Amino acid sequence: MTSYAELCRRGLARRCLLIPARRATALELKRCHRRIYVDTMLGLRRTDKEADLCAVAATGPLMKNLAHRQDSIYLNEHSVDCALLAAGCSLEAVAAVVNGTAEAAAAIIRPPGHHATCCGMMGFCLYNNVAVAVIDALNKGVKRILIVDWDVHHGNGTQQIFEKDPRVLFISIHRYDSGLFYPTGSAGAPESVGAGAGLGYTVNIGWDGAGAGDSEYIAAMQFIVLPIANEFSPELIVISAGFDSARGDPLGGCKVTPAGYAKLVRSLCVAP
Repeated sequence: MTSYAELCRRGLARRCLLIPARRATALELKRCHRRIYVDTMLGLRRTDKEADLCAVAATGPLMKNLAHRQDSIYLNEHSVDCALLAAGCSLEAVAAVVNGTAEAAAAIIRPPGHHATCCGMMGFCLYNNVAVAVIDALNKGVKRILIVDWDVHHGNGTQQIFEKDPRVLFISIHRYDSGLFYPTGSAGAPESVGAGAGLGYTVNIGWDGAGAGDSEYIAAMQFIVLPIANEFSPELIVISAGFDSARGDPLGGCKVTPAGYAKLVRSLCVAP
């Protein structure tokens, strides 16, 4: 609500078409996430916080991400409903662009989604909002989709979901720190470039430490992201727009300014 209130204060909200929010359906979620995960999460909507945690943990291997990273998942009786709304708003925002209602759309939502894998939650993410919306767009006939993820953390869940799909080009700009920055491991390494039919359709630009700012991000956009995007020629561009690479974020340690983000958006708006 704070973000939306600021848009209203600056007069931007009244210049935009407001798209009604809705909850994602189980069918829409199951196109991206495993059936047992979706059914388990939907079954938690009416339980209290402690019951949520116990029920999720009881699903065993399917929910190992939660068991391994409990400090990055917080659940209460409203969590699943909020996640359904976040995924639903993403679906509606992308659909508005696909069907021509809007030239561009922004979903101002929480919780985020890019860490959520096909079978589990992690890093504050319950459902992968971008992936759910992109799969819906593919099912509606969009042939090539570019996802740009500039959250300071690697979009491991989104990468996993699309790493074998040549219809989706996934490009992530993030802190890597030799695999020590969250989410740890080699998935966000520059050498991680997809698999199977999707080999070459994953691009990871990983900073080795803190300090990257406007110059570094704009250089990555101009010299890596845009040339690859031009060759791919996407019909739709979706941005996974985490802003924890912003100057002043206590965990990200990067220095991107509002003007820097604006430059990144403008660059993608003119991409083919």
